[in-house]
Amino acid sequence: MRRIWSLTSCLAGLSVGQAYAQSTPPAPVPGLDKLQHIIVLYLENRSFDNLYGLFPGAEGLESAKGVSLQVDRNGKVFATLPPVVNTSIKPSAVDPRFPADLPNAPFGVEQYVALDKPTGDLVHRWYQEQEQIDGGKMDKFAAVSDAKGLVMGYYDGSALPMWKIAKENVLADHFFHAAFGGSFLNHIWLVCACSPRYDEAPATLIATEDARGHMVKDGAVTPDGYAVNTIQSVYMPHSPAITDETKLLPPQTQLTIGDRLSAKGVSWDPGYADVLTGDQNVAPPAVDKWGPGTRIPTIIVSPFAKRGFVDHTRYDTTSILKLIETRFQLPPLSSRDAGANDLTNALELH
Repeated sequence: MRRIWSLTSCLAGLSVGQAYAQSTPPAPVPGLDKLQHIIVLYLENRSFDNLYGLFPGAEGLESAKGVSLQVDRNGKVFATLPPVVNTSIKPSAVDPRFPADLPNAPFGVEQYVALDKPTGDLVHRWYQEQEQIDGGKMDKFAAVSDAKGLVMGYYDGSALPMWKIAKENVLADHFFHAAFGGSFLNHIWLVCACSPRYDEAPATLIATEDARGHMVKDGAVTPDGYAVNTIQSVYMPHSPAITDETKLLPPQTQLTIGDRLSAKGVSWDPGYADVLTGDQNVAPPAVDKWGPGTRIPTIIVSPFAKRGFVDHTRYDTTSILKLIETRFQLPPLSSRDAGANDLTNALELH
C-alpha cells in the first residue's frame, strides 16, 4: 500500500536546500510501522481555550481563574476589558452586541453572539503575539489585539462536531504552534521547521525594532531578513494585483519534509483546507527566537488513538514532522523538530 501524506497548506516556493547537520533519523518506535497514512488537516486561527477550554479533563479555563489579569501597555490592570471591536467592518468600530464593561476575565461569547454568527478578526502577527505573551505572563492579549476585549472570549465547543471526535480519540492540550504569529509562518514551519528568507527586501516591507528587539514599525520582514508575516510567493497563484515582484517572497531553498519523503520513495500530496482568539491560560515554553507561540487545539484521530484520552505531552507544530520522520526513518530538518516530542504518546501501538 502506498503511503500518503496530505498537507493543507497555502505554501509555495520551497525547494531542496541545505540539509540539517544532524543526519541520523530518530530512534524507531516499536509498532509505529502500523501507520500507513498520515493525514494533516491544518485549520486556522483558533486558540485552545477559545474552543476547548471547557473540555473535560483538559487544562482549560478552570485553571485560568484569578490569574493573568489583562493589563494595558503600561502594565496597569484593566478595571474592565476594553470594549470589543468589530474589525470585520471598515472602518473598525465598537461591536454593540457586547457590553462595554465586560469583567477582566474570560467570557462566553454565545451569551452575546451565536456560534454561527461572525465576530471581528483578531491580529495574529509575529511581533504582536510576543507582546501579548509578555514573557510568559499572558497578560497583554486585550491591550495588543485590534479586536480588544474579544480576545478573552470563548465558546462552549461541545456543540461542535469536532468535540465529539475529540472525545472519541485524543485531544492534545499542550500543543503550541511552532512560531509566533499567524498561519503564513506556521505553514512553513510545518513543512521545513524553518523561517523563510527575504534578503535585501524593499524598505517598505521591513519592520524596525528598538534596541530590545521590540517592534517600532510593523512589517512582513524582520531587520535580519526573515519573512515572518503574510507575504505572497513569487510563484503562482498570487494576487494579480501585485505587479511589483519585490513585494513577493522570492524562491526558497530550505529542505522540506516533502524532499525527505521523496528521497525515501514515500509518496505525499498539498491541498488547502474561522473566529480568531488569543490564548489566555497556559504560557508557551521558551525554546528559541521563533517560538513556540500560543496553544492551539489538536486532535489525533486514528484506529490506534487512545480512546477518550487527553494528552498533556508538550507538542508543537514540528511534532507532526517528528512523527513523520520517526515513522519513515527520515533525518530531522532542524534542531526544533529534532528535539520535538513525536505524538506517539497519543497512540496505542502494542
